[in-house]
Amino acid sequence: MKRMFNVVITAAAVAALGCSRSEAEASAPTETSEPAKASAPALVEPTEKGQSTPVGFLDNLDYARQRAAASGKFLFICFSGSDWCGWCKKLEQEVFAHQEFLSAVTTDYELVFIDNPMDKGVLSEYGMAHNGEITQQFKIRGFPSAVILDAQGEEVTRTGYREGGPKAYAEHLLEIKANADEIRKLNRIYAEKLQPLVDRREALMRELNQACSEFQRKAMTAGRTEAEARDDSVAVAVDFLPRFEQLLTDTRELDLPERLHGAREGLAAAIADFIEKVKAAQ
Repeated sequence: MKRMFNVVITAAAVAALGCSRSEAEASAPTETSEPAKASAPALVEPTEKGQSTPVGFLDNLDYARQRAAASGKFLFICFSGSDWCGWCKKLEQEVFAHQEFLSAVTTDYELVFIDNPMDKGVLSEYGMAHNGEITQQFKIRGFPSAVILDAQGEEVTRTGYREGGPKAYAEHLLEIKANADEIRKLNRIYAEKLQPLVDRREALMRELNQACSEFQRKAMTAGRTEAEARDDSVAVAVDFLPRFEQLLTDTRELDLPERLHGAREGLAAAIADFIEKVKAAQ
């Protein structure tokens, strides 16, 4: 299998192995056995589920976490806006609504749907009370977004809408689970080395936008035409070019593992495109 999720390495399929003892063997006393410990209380499945929750999904994250901890499954937590987000609707229709997807992933994943609809009436009581808070806790900025956690609740990676249908999306999730350790390693490198450059670009763009807005406001107040004010904004952007050019150099010279080269090149391309547009506007 060679199709990978962003930073996921190519790997052979990994079979999930488990071992268990029979009930009689597990409970058979020996001379050195410790007194039997009380078993954990049985999980009680919520009796209510939101109307917008797809078949096969849970909408109670607390319950899903308990199930994952007990079963060893990963958690796939989809953040959606079911009645207003077009891409969310496509993901549901093209992937979640298909039994092919559910059959392929439910052995390895607990599926969770955290909806943020305009019509709150489609949510369960749990969803109405907690979905907004959960969405903020995970710092979700766009929809659909999906967070993948391991059975211990540690985040592995994030994903979202992908083309290809139910089979391709299922393979995507299974690849993530099979390569979770490698993904975490690469994510740490990304956070340490590349993310600071992404943050620099965003900070520069915010600073530039603020400077242009302030310059245009003053220009219009001074009676300059809209076209003249726009030309002045280009001049402001030109003043920022040396900082963007240095950022581009730093990005291109960044030493990263091969599997992160695509992310580095994507950032470099975005910076270079902006620089070319400013130069063309001069």
